[in-house]
Amino acid sequence: MDVKCEESIRLEDGKHMGQIIAVEERTEPYAYIDLVIKPTGTDLSMKAGYPAFLNPTSKLGNLLLRFGAVLKIGENFDPEKLMKGKMVEFMSIAKPGKTGKVYANIIPDSVKPVEGNADGTPQAQTITESR
Repeated sequence: MDVKCEESIRLEDGKHMGQIIAVEERTEPYAYIDLVIKPTGTDLSMKAGYPAFLNPTSKLGNLLLRFGAVLKIGENFDPEKLMKGKMVEFMSIAKPGKTGKVYANIIPDSVKPVEGNADGTPQAQTITESR
């Protein structure tokens, strides 16, 4: 079997744009909602995790409010319906993992929606004239 040795793809620290390509739920070691984000111009996919506790002041609640959600106590909410496919802006920082290898990490509180296309170009705006 032959396996090609390839260079690591790096993401510089700082501000980036990307698209949410999936919203996943995990339960180990705790219940979390993960946004899977593909940074513009890369083949990477990165995750930003939020504890799966939802109220208007929780980390997940604040994220959903940034995306325009209306949260009502006692009601269920599907984050995937609101966020999948959306363009976002986020900050990343390199941090060492458990093995000592350095990974780019998304700062969860920095994720916010932006108007744009998947290639990172601004989304065309419709201009209407009033007469």
